[in-house]
Amino acid sequence: MRIALLGELELRDDDDGLVEIAGVRLRRLLARLVLAGGRPGSAEGLVGAVWGDEPRSYVEALAAHHRLELGRGAGRDAPAPPPTAA
Repeated sequence: MRIALLGELELRDDDDGLVEIAGVRLRRLLARLVLAGGRPGSAEGLVGAVWGDEPRSYVEALAAHHRLELGRGAGRDAPAPPPTAA
């Protein structure tokens, strides 16, 4: 997988095929994760950067959906979501 950030955000699979990234928020989420360079960060920081003031339950549902979409686009299953605190 290859991600280009200069110019328009572009995601390519292992066969160099272009992977569609639908929606501004999904592109923003992916760019934010790439720019983090694998360093851990807070969920609150990511949520604030991508979704702003949207209700938390809505944001969590969208994040789960985006995680699945990115996994499908890369030609493999997305990782299981982390367990939630009860």
